[in-house]
Amino acid sequence: MRAAVLMRAVVCALLFTGAALLAGCGSSPSGSGSHATGPYSRNGGGPTQGYYKVGQPYQIDGVTYTPAVDYDYDETGIASWYGPNFTGKITANGELYDMNEVTAAHRTLPMPSLVRITNLDNGRTIVVRVNDRGPYARGRILDMSRRGAQLLGYEKTGTAKVRVQIMARESMILAAAAKQGQLTVDVAGLDNENPALPPARRPTPGRARPPRRRCRPRRRVTSRRPSRWRRPKPRPRPRPERRCRSRCRRSAKRP
Repeated sequence: MRAAVLMRAVVCALLFTGAALLAGCGSSPSGSGSHATGPYSRNGGGPTQGYYKVGQPYQIDGVTYTPAVDYDYDETGIASWYGPNFTGKITANGELYDMNEVTAAHRTLPMPSLVRITNLDNGRTIVVRVNDRGPYARGRILDMSRRGAQLLGYEKTGTAKVRVQIMARESMILAAAAKQGQLTVDVAGLDNENPALPPARRPTPGRARPPRRRCRPRRRVTSRRPSRWRRPKPRPRPRPERRCRSRCRRSAKRP
């Protein structure tokens, strides 16, 4: 009996420890904001607006990430997207995550900031606001919302090779507004609802064609001035007199 009771106690302890470990893996470390974590209550009990945040260095799966302000950021890698499991939760900078908005999660960029994302597989480009931390999967540099993945054309495939470029001037304006409590800033020239179509294929490299010679347009001559010297007209040549031999012979035979 005592052995059975001890075995049950050991099994319960192991199950409790495993559940605690799983809960610890699912939650984000302090300051990291791994995707959207906390629940949100529209009636109160949760933040209603995000804020400007850079954050302290944090560690995930033995890898240390150091958030910093980097307005020269330009990186190429694999992007994924996250959606239904995180909708309605709080992002790393205190916003309400909505998978139908055009947002993204990055591991080190300040929040919020604007980045230009180009899908290198089809050439589509959109501008996205970074408001969350992630992804932490090996080999990925960015996590898009579902709407962003739809606009970039990789919702069904799940991942795509992209180029991420921070927009320095626009990010500075957005950061200054966020520090004053305003996260929505109208930036001219952004049209994410109608993304650009894939560019035309470039010709394969080969012999360079010589540049075309640009001919000057001909000037139309409306009126000609009389020239000072004119070529003299040729004089008509006198025609030689043609004699009719038959008539002359007949006149000579007459008496």
